[in-house]
Amino acid sequence: MSADRVLEIVEDLTDEGTAGFRASAVARRLSSRVEQVTLALLGMVRDGRLRLRFDVICPDNGRTIESFWQEQELPIGQTRRSDRCDSDEPFVVDKAHIWITFVPSERFRLGVRRRRAQCSRETRVRAGDEQEPGLARRTGCRPTWGGETSPSAQAPRSWW
Repeated sequence: MSADRVLEIVEDLTDEGTAGFRASAVARRLSSRVEQVTLALLGMVRDGRLRLRFDVICPDNGRTIESFWQEQELPIGQTRRSDRCDSDEPFVVDKAHIWITFVPSERFRLGVRRRRAQCSRETRVRAGDEQEPGLARRTGCRPTWGGETSPSAQAPRSWW
């Protein structure tokens, strides 16, 4: 498992529109150990590509009751009660109640979209070809057909 493969998976998750993901999701896609993937993801946090969000999870049902960013102090050792829990009983937050979520930074997200859109433009078929142009699956990059739904009805207004 290389850092480049982890980056590729993170770019895919970002391109798919994920708001955040856990290291286990990346590890599953790579068939790798969570510990190895976590080290690569933390390197991306240091680089500013990802941010850390810490979610306080209800011990009753696993729902997120609070979230904290990497700059904020975590409530470990503090008592919490939430209407999102199945029980009205308060609980003391410990490390087991905190899940780490990696969130793509806005700059990274925009860079991924820009690169993926550029790639999709480079793979399109030229105007006049009989085939429908290759379209970017997840980036939403679609040619404008001038109000017509069929590419053969009218040449596209803009490919680029």
